[in-house]
Amino acid sequence: MSMKTSGTTGTAGTAGAMSIETTGALSGALGQLPRISTWKMIAISVFWFAINFHWGAVSSLLVPSQVDALLLKEAPGATLAAQAAWVNPAREGLSLAIVTAPGLLVALIANPFFGLLSDRTRGRFGRRRPYILIGTALNLVGLALMAAGPLLFIQGGSGNALAPSLLCLMLGLMVTQLANNAAAAPF
Repeated sequence: MSMKTSGTTGTAGTAGAMSIETTGALSGALGQLPRISTWKMIAISVFWFAINFHWGAVSSLLVPSQVDALLLKEAPGATLAAQAAWVNPAREGLSLAIVTAPGLLVALIANPFFGLLSDRTRGRFGRRRPYILIGTALNLVGLALMAAGPLLFIQGGSGNALAPSLLCLMLGLMVTQLANNAAAAPF
């Protein structure tokens, strides 16, 4: 396709002609993305599916049920009914907010930070792969901390809505948020 546009420039009246073909070639050379194989596209899609499944389970099932269970173990009272009465919706909501909010702040900062860092990384393993691998491994550490850590800090019957077991759960969630953002932000 050889459509030409022309225009005059300056006071000398010299004609400047630039073809659309030339401008298209320049923009194509500057903005052209490398082709990705079908298998890499499938791998990226599986990775993103796993991340979405991971956060769906963590945010809607894992953390709320752990907060409920830890509050019940920290509840004062001699009977299960007295302990269950202490764990009311207001206390559950406050504890859930205290556990999840710091992790969300970590994600707010970590996502752009790791994206910027991976853009500037040069190495034999590529710009993105180290962050994906290290972030995924650290994500597993955070999930293990969320699963096992709070059990080490239970102070049965303390009546503390900010018990060390809940703070340990919060720390595990913060590590998980940081690691997941390190793995996902490079994309």
